[in-house]
Amino acid sequence: MLRPYCGEYLVSPIPMHFGFNACSHGCFYCFANLNKPDRRVDMQSLVRILKKLRSGETNTVESWLLSRGYPVLMSNDSDPLAASNIEVFKAAHEALGEAGARMCYQTKGGKPEDEAIILKDAPTMIYVSLTSDNEDLLRQAEPGAPGHTHRLDFIRRAKACGHLVIVGLNPLIHWWWDDFNGLIQQLKALDVRHVWNGALHLTPDQINNMSVSAKRKFTTEIAYAKRRKPDSYLEMYESQLKNSGINVFQHGKATHNGFWDSYFALGYPFYPTADGFFAYLERCEQQAGEPQLFGFRHFDAWASIGLDVQTSAFKEFLKPFRRTIYNATGQEPKVRTLSEVNRYFYDISAYPTPLAIDNLFLANGTDDAKQPYLYTGEGDDLPLLVYTKDHVNAGDVFWDIDKNPVKTLQM
Repeated sequence: MLRPYCGEYLVSPIPMHFGFNACSHGCFYCFANLNKPDRRVDMQSLVRILKKLRSGETNTVESWLLSRGYPVLMSNDSDPLAASNIEVFKAAHEALGEAGARMCYQTKGGKPEDEAIILKDAPTMIYVSLTSDNEDLLRQAEPGAPGHTHRLDFIRRAKACGHLVIVGLNPLIHWWWDDFNGLIQQLKALDVRHVWNGALHLTPDQINNMSVSAKRKFTTEIAYAKRRKPDSYLEMYESQLKNSGINVFQHGKATHNGFWDSYFALGYPFYPTADGFFAYLERCEQQAGEPQLFGFRHFDAWASIGLDVQTSAFKEFLKPFRRTIYNATGQEPKVRTLSEVNRYFYDISAYPTPLAIDNLFLANGTDDAKQPYLYTGEGDDLPLLVYTKDHVNAGDVFWDIDKNPVKTLQM
């Protein structure tokens, strides 16, 4: 169905997602297939929203976003070019195109004549998964997907058509790569400058839903997916990519601020991301010459896209840490506006949000009795935060603004 891309709020700048049928590529680790192997596309949701769009109604999040030129991601839970989806993809692509909507893509590729549907679009963002340079391994792990050489050729053709290509090394399993340095050289030769690294993670339920043969073939990978310790290879590969001039998105953040600048250069309207917010704070710090002090009202004003639709559906944006909210408050979060969503995402002292990075500190001071306390925003109980690009006292979470100079963020 067509819905807000809520699970990636402040991570991806693409605000809508169109879900397809379960993917026939058969990747053994596919979170979407393992979570819901019987899902079917809901074309009626697209028909209803496009009908609203044609009549000028913008009383839903989706119709409001479409009316303002925001793109639709095709798709995060299935490959639009997979055999199970290609016919419905053609229909959805035609309907959205006739309505003037633009699309972005996540894919491993497909038949050349089907890939041509994407390549003929106006330049857009195409995320292409590369998971191994071992073709024999891929035929076992991703039996219905195109091979590595095919995907590289698809990337070459996409770049020739002017598209922004983000390569997804996702999942990045280090022993699946025979020549990682060779891959880096291939990406540079193809002028690919954006890579999204993702570690393999599998929940107990997802593992239980795997076929017996998959569990037998990929016992090492399954054990790796359940690990608790950080993978040093991921950090090493990130460094190799970064040192080659490639911007890497890993652990929910980019190695250089501005990972999504090339996406917005395609003409897509502003949508907030943590990466963009930190780039903004870094510019402000450079101009002011001092760390930046700000509160929720600053962040909420920066993140605003003017969306005035009210709906309980905004609670879906809080799914990444809904359980934490429930454990802390004893009740399900109730939100009806994007500003109320932003309030939860801002509160890094309470919830694991994409804003929680080493460069942010809780603003504190000492009272007359020499007792520490947190500064909070005017008119709310949320903590004030301090941003600095430099990792001062790395590992500390507090910044004493009575002793260390800061400047209030100017909006």
